[in-house]
Amino acid sequence: MQSDRLLYIEHGTSQELKKLVQFWVGWTSLPQHLYVEVSRSVPMPTAYTCRDTIKLPVHYSTYEDFCKDLQAAVSTTEYGFGFI
Repeated sequence: MQSDRLLYIEHGTSQELKKLVQFWVGWTSLPQHLYVEVSRSVPMPTAYTCRDTIKLPVHYSTYEDFCKDLQAAVSTTEYGFGFI
């Protein structure tokens, strides 16, 4: 599943990647460094924008489930937290 997480970045459209970066760091511009943590402590993809870190859950058994949750989390940049 670890390599499946990279597929999202490798195959994402420019718009999907722009939204991912905005979710990840709070801006649409890339910082000097990005950090990824794979964690058992988060139920959904979670961004820590002050640290340019995204935490991804380990529990996904399919790429489709991972994409669905990541896209739901990323959509919070459009509507604000709590509206997914």
